[in-house]
Amino acid sequence: MKILITGATGYIGNRLAESAAEKGWTVHALVRDPSSKYRPIHENIVLFKGDVTRKGSMEKAMEGCSTVFHTAAFTHETIKSSPEFFNTNVQGTRNVLEVALANKVSRFVFTGSCSIYGPSGFQEVNEETENAIDPTTPYSISKYEAEKIVSDYNTKGISTVIIRPSRIYGPGHLTTGNPITKLIVNILKNRIAFMPADSSMIGNYVFVDDVVKAHFLALEKSSAGEKYIIGGENISYIHFFQMLRKLSKKNFLIVPVSKTVFKLGAKTFNGFNNLFGRKYISSQLIDRIWQNRALSSEKATRQLGYAITPLEEGMTKTLTFLKNIHHH
Repeated sequence: MKILITGATGYIGNRLAESAAEKGWTVHALVRDPSSKYRPIHENIVLFKGDVTRKGSMEKAMEGCSTVFHTAAFTHETIKSSPEFFNTNVQGTRNVLEVALANKVSRFVFTGSCSIYGPSGFQEVNEETENAIDPTTPYSISKYEAEKIVSDYNTKGISTVIIRPSRIYGPGHLTTGNPITKLIVNILKNRIAFMPADSSMIGNYVFVDDVVKAHFLALEKSSAGEKYIIGGENISYIHFFQMLRKLSKKNFLIVPVSKTVFKLGAKTFNGFNNLFGRKYISSQLIDRIWQNRALSSEKATRQLGYAITPLEEGMTKTLTFLKNIHHH
């Protein structure tokens, strides 16, 4: 089995490439910088220098591959919009699909995002809640546009499947694709956590290993054209922080903040954002943090045999990982 993985230096792409290589597959890893410290390393991984924004740079990497995992994305949710959202996430996705079609690739797994959904209110959002799709940030808009292109190519002869992970956390590189783990690092270092004053609001957190496994399950078990929410437990902010406090055995301060104060803090004080695991926080992103975002992974569980790692177990593994990297 020979596969191509785009975005192989990203948080998911890196772990996916190494897992696929451990299965004995030959992995063509598309990377912009072959010397990146985030590159995946394994004897079954061949690095190809290329960029999804330039079709010609992918030709070599795609040769002989039956499957593509397209994980490459521009994930920097900064204050100001960037042309990269469109160039990488939308046009880049179209480019990968065009090259895949020309190379007669049979299966295409697209790493989407649950950020394309709006707030869930008091119901869990699932794949059938079409009216729940409400992309609001430049990132989520670009991921939604990319999905439309993926679905379009499903009618052109490539069997596509879209998986939409929720908020990912867990061991691995602390890149922009891993903000929840960065948030945990910052909370433990600074001994303070800010959270919405309405602490009962729900978020959904998925363990990175579950997301990696979901890519393989989608490849093996899904019908063409399917879409799956790949989530974890739905949990309130206060519950999340209390669990972190209990498991880390670090007694940090949990500070409830109103949305107005938060927006002010994000504008005026970057250290505030750093505590949040991000360089900048846009006002749309703050609006999202102040919403219920409960998700159901029931379809993936039923159709793919997807299984959720409980948050407590995932968080314990994450804390062990962080302890180990800090000891080295």
